[in-house]
Amino acid sequence: MRHVKILIVWAIIVFPSNLQAQTLCDTLTSIDYHKYLDKPIDSLLSDLPQSYDKMFTGSACSMFVGAVIVVCYPDSDLMLKIYPSASNYFERVNYNYRLPSEAWPLHNVRKENLGRVILSDLDPYPILDVE
Repeated sequence: MRHVKILIVWAIIVFPSNLQAQTLCDTLTSIDYHKYLDKPIDSLLSDLPQSYDKMFTGSACSMFVGAVIVVCYPDSDLMLKIYPSASNYFERVNYNYRLPSEAWPLHNVRKENLGRVILSDLDPYPILDVE
């Protein structure tokens, strides 16, 4: 038992890089988003870190046209915007001028194929933009 403890302490001293936790930004930028393009958005959402604070539908370009899934992480300014490539399961135009969450239900938008992913923070330029 003593040898196991010594081995663990030795591993901690010799390999300190193993103990350094990746930041959330590193984790999100290390994902290969290209492999999810033209596949259901749910496949990407299942592989994202599940520590997100909120996930909701928003407006892609205006209040009335398009939908985007927004994933927000707590204690962070990081925001992941996931754009569908088509609108097979929801009506793209918000004819009745309803709230985005009502016009584009999350469970319907998640079924669509992935068209674009933008990772951003408070900086006006995105950290990552994959189309």
